[in-house]
Amino acid sequence: LAYPLGVQRELKNMAERTTAFGTKYIPLDAYEAKSNGTFVPPVSLSAEDAAVKNQLMTQLGMSSSKADETLRNAELTKDILSFLGRAPGGSVDKATASMLYDVASRHRSMPNVHTNVDFLVKQILDKAITSKAQLEEAFLYMKSNTDLAGFNAAVGVGQQVSLEDIRKKVAEVLESRKDEVAERRYRINVGSLMGLVREHLKFADVKIVKEEIEKKLAEILGPRTAADDAPEDKKKKKAATAPAKETAAAAAA
Repeated sequence: LAYPLGVQRELKNMAERTTAFGTKYIPLDAYEAKSNGTFVPPVSLSAEDAAVKNQLMTQLGMSSSKADETLRNAELTKDILSFLGRAPGGSVDKATASMLYDVASRHRSMPNVHTNVDFLVKQILDKAITSKAQLEEAFLYMKSNTDLAGFNAAVGVGQQVSLEDIRKKVAEVLESRKDEVAERRYRINVGSLMGLVREHLKFADVKIVKEEIEKKLAEILGPRTAADDAPEDKKKKKAATAPAKETAAAAAA
């Protein structure tokens, strides 16, 4: 790895210090460069940790470095394994595993959620909560409510949003904004369109909503042109973002 000379010197000093204490010399290239400018020595895993890492990568789709980072957090790793272990047969699909990871990584920062974390995990494993949109609503509800009597209604338990429902609402929204679509083309604010869809389909899967909007835009507009990818005039861009902000403000109200 081509590190700056100063970094190379520091890594060399670190390696020499470890050697002085009788541990194995760690080559410079073995250190993992982090985005914040720090460097992490390679992780030496026991057979047990290696098995856990493999489980994290397989069931949660983690990269090797993300799995190593997770293993360094004992509480997080313990919670994830506990939640995954409660599933029938000890196996879950990736969408469920991803939601369980979200709960494991966030529940300790929210007292009411932490108190009722077993309840929330059961809701996910029982398929009462099936999407990230529902999970976010669950976090919001549980953060401010100790009484779970209204949980099902607030989180949309049993309120299934089909792909056909999403496609129908996407078509309606784009039809209502057809002039803006024609003018803005691929520069249109997809986030504001997603907000309009979810005003009517609160518990729709956000990822699917985005995918369906992008598919429908491609169907309406055809292939992207050079003009679509050219830098936009700042005044036009500012004028075009104003309606999107108004829409977001209206939705929040």
